[in-house]
Amino acid sequence: MLDAIISILKAKLKELILLLFQSELFCPPKRVRQAVLLLKFFMMGGHFYDKSTLVSDCGHARFGLPNPKHLPDLSIRQERGIFSNGDIKMIIDFHTHIFSKAIRENRENYFPSEPAFRLLYESPKSKLVGAKEIIRSMDEQGVDMSVIFGFPWKDSETFKKENDYIMDAVQRYPDRFVGFCCFDPFSREAASETARCLEGGLSGVGELAFYQSGIDEASRDRLEPIMDICREKDLPVMIHTNEPVGHAYPGKTPNTLRQIYTLIKKFPENRIVLAHWGGGIFFFNLLRKEVKECLKNVWFDTAASPFLYNPEIYPIAMQLAGQDKILFGTDFPLLTPERYFKEFEKAGLSKEDKEHICGVNAKNLLKL
Repeated sequence: MLDAIISILKAKLKELILLLFQSELFCPPKRVRQAVLLLKFFMMGGHFYDKSTLVSDCGHARFGLPNPKHLPDLSIRQERGIFSNGDIKMIIDFHTHIFSKAIRENRENYFPSEPAFRLLYESPKSKLVGAKEIIRSMDEQGVDMSVIFGFPWKDSETFKKENDYIMDAVQRYPDRFVGFCCFDPFSREAASETARCLEGGLSGVGELAFYQSGIDEASRDRLEPIMDICREKDLPVMIHTNEPVGHAYPGKTPNTLRQIYTLIKKFPENRIVLAHWGGGIFFFNLLRKEVKECLKNVWFDTAASPFLYNPEIYPIAMQLAGQDKILFGTDFPLLTPERYFKEFEKAGLSKEDKEHICGVNAKNLLKL
């Protein structure tokens, strides 16, 4: 008798789901589509539908819905234990790099004129990926969205083509990608490229880096027109920073904490993301005066953290910078999200902590 009742309930639930999808008056947002996947998990007795089932059941093309094959496979999250403390509603990777086919297949052609690029990518072990590769990884790792950008190229022709590639990727996968534009701030065309890309649909600027100079006075002056545009549009700017002490590695700049702090003070009304934990500058929130107020519009991403810090960085950073100021970023393809998920567990993060780091904070910053 009980089995019969459960069977009827499952059938009615399925009818309701299909009715929601097939209604011309209802276009379910991303979270509802994922909720449907979870409901189907229970309907199928604990086994997820293949994502292609959504195509046949719901006719996504007919009803103008995003293609389900572009949705993350929620079963991956369950298999990897990401649901161990409850569902993380949204996972946004705030720090990823992608490159066009021309760069991926001919990187050595760019080394003579791009010394910073050569520094980071001369080794064949340094991976270069495109849009399709990161989508595949996102599906495998259970990531909903990624913030994508390229590299701070010196050559204007190169950075325009690469920013075009970012814009094209966002247009092809609007429910999976948020794009930032990137270039060398010392380029004469930096400001015009900022305006062009933001008008073209990108959502911020970054990751801007000063690999050879650090964030010195000349660098800060070059940022000014870029910051003016982003402040007017209320869009974030990501700056490469790193810890000023410790071991050397490719991409570690000569920036100092004073330089980072001076940058923040120079642009107090800009929303700034400091990559790689901001060099640890949030420690100085412990000071009684000034610093907390200066850092109120600053966020910190976790990019490359497993290579740099012990997992204890997470609870310490949340205590000092604030739970709402930490952004999950992998530096993909340098590292995969799975490495970070394991660190979350080692750090003993709560469900609420992971919700904020993995999605809530990025969603609020990007106004998604």
